[in-house]
Formats: sequence, structure tokens, C-alpha cells
Amino acid sequence: MAQLDIRINVNFLDHPKTKRIQSKIGENGIICLIRLWCWCARFRPRGKLFDLTAEEIEDAAGWRGNSKALLACLLLCGFMDETQEGFQLHDWEEHNGWIYGSERRSSIARKNITKRWAGNTDANTDANTNANTNANTPSPSPSPYPSPSPSPSPTLGNTTAPGNGSGAAALPIEKPKNACSFGTCVKKGSIKSGKDWFCPEHIDVDSDVLRKTLEDVFKKIPLSEGKTQ
Repeated sequence: MAQLDIRINVNFLDHPKTKRIQSKIGENGIICLIRLWCWCARFRPRGKLFDLTAEEIEDAAGWRGNSKALLACLLLCGFMDETQEGFQLHDWEEHNGWIYGSERRSSIARKNITKRWAGNTDANTDANTNANTNANTPSPSPSPYPSPSPSPSPTLGNTTAPGNGSGAAALPIEKPKNACSFGTCVKKGSIKSGKDWFCPEHIDVDSDVLRKTLEDVFKKIPLSEGKTQ
């Protein structure tokens, strides 16, 4: 609990009203008045004692004299007021304004703390949500480098139907006898390599075919017997 204090004027003990208390009920009445002020600072900071009876007020002040004597003296000397709602300290807000406004300050402080905590909670929630979202989101795969080549070039033996460039399933083609074996070419083959025929346009497509064909050709050429003329 925050430390509290009350203000007492330096002329309090010599004030005529204080001296009147002393003359009526003795110095103990002055001590009880100061104790009542301290009690109100702790439990009734606005100085309003509407819910207390005369006996309860004197008990809070520590009065041990005749019942209601202290309260009657304080009312007579002007340190207490009696209203329709009940009893209250005279001009308490004027003389102890800091204590009087303590409840309002505490309420404002509690509201500010609540707002601050609510703001921190929202910020933490957003941060956790973003962190979880980022953690659960897969990283985009990089594009392959280098880029893959386009669809492979036609190779020997390709039987894709002519004009079928859409990537549809290849259809078998019936070629004429002795036709070029390269892809969809249907030209008459003029050079034979093994069981395959090739037209002049496609004979040099595959170096292996060309090499094998030349070897076959040279093998069929008879060696001339050297004769002197």
C-alpha cells in the first residue's frame, strides 16, 4: 500500500477551535481528532462517514470517554459536519486534497495498467500468430537453373503422326516399302544401313549411321589388282 500522510496546519494546536476541544473534553480529545483524521485517510479518503454511527466514529478515533461526547464536541467546535446523508469531516477536501483525490488517482492508474496490459497481450498474440503462420508456410521452390531444354528433338525411329505437335500420344504410321526410316519421313530410301533405309536428306543426321553406311559401301567395292600399262 502506498504511504499516506495528512496535512496539519502548524497553527493547529494554538487555534481557538483546538483549545476549545481541550477545555471541553481534555487533551485526549485533540489526540483522538488527529487519530480520526489518520483513520479516514486510510479507510475514508473522501472524509465521508455516512455509513458509520456515532459510536463507530468514536471507536475509530480511539475515544474511551463518555459515549457520543467526542462526536458532540467535534460538531460543536466545527471539526465535523452533520448532513442529511450522515457525518463527514469539515472542509476535508480543502485541507487534505491529496488524500481526498487518492481513490480517483488509483482508479485512473488501474485503468491505464489494464489498457497497457491489454495492448501488450494483443501485440504478443499478433506476433505469435505471424510467427506460426510464417513457420507453417513452405518456402517457394526456386526456379530450376539452368532452364530445362524444350521437348527433345526427333530421333530415329520416331513414328509420331505428321502435324501432331500438341504432345498427344504418338500414332503408328504405315510407311511404303524401302521408305526412309528417319522419323515421319516417307521418302524413298537410297542408302541402306543394316535393316534401315535413309534418304539423302537424313543420312547425315546420325554420324553413326553415316559412318556405318560408308563402311558398308567401301566393303562392297572390290580391290583392283594392280596392272602396269
